[in-house]
Amino acid sequence: MKLKKVAEGDEESMGRAGVVRKVHGTGDAELVTVELDETASHESGLIEVPADDLEFLGR
Repeated sequence: MKLKKVAEGDEESMGRAGVVRKVHGTGDAELVTVELDETASHESGLIEVPADDLEFLGR
C-alpha cells in the first residue's frame, strides 16, 4: 500500500510505501496498522491510519 493522505506538515510522507500488518474495526471506522518502508528522510516504523488514507497496490 502507499499513503495517499498525510498529517499536515508531513507532506513529504505522501506516497510512502509499506506493508499492512493489522486491520481493526469495520466500515467507516476501519483502522490499519502499517509498517512503512525506510526512506532517505524517514525511518521505517509502524503507524495507524484510517483505511481511506491508503491506496492498496496488491496482496
